[in-house]
Amino acid sequence: MTSDRKSFDFGILIHGGASVKKIKRTNEITRSLKSAVSYGFDLLKRSSNESIDSVEGAVASMEDSGVFDAGVGSYLTMDKTIEMDAQLWMEETYQQDL
Repeated sequence: MTSDRKSFDFGILIHGGASVKKIKRTNEITRSLKSAVSYGFDLLKRSSNESIDSVEGAVASMEDSGVFDAGVGSYLTMDKTIEMDAQLWMEETYQQDL
């Protein structure tokens, strides 16, 4: 049996948290996660891109969706402001990209 699918020796995995409050938005969350994975995977397939570019792209896609507690979907503080921070760690070099 032959397959038209290409075989890759890499992949991408993301998660959007575990908030019970968003159970009614399951379809929207699923679409946003699939979009983020597709975008990140497309970046990963390009041989000229580093894997960190793929991670940043997938995370940015999730932040831009407004569905998750990140980016435009962030919860407001008591002062009605958004406070966020993020870090990426590269295991091979133990370097921090802030």
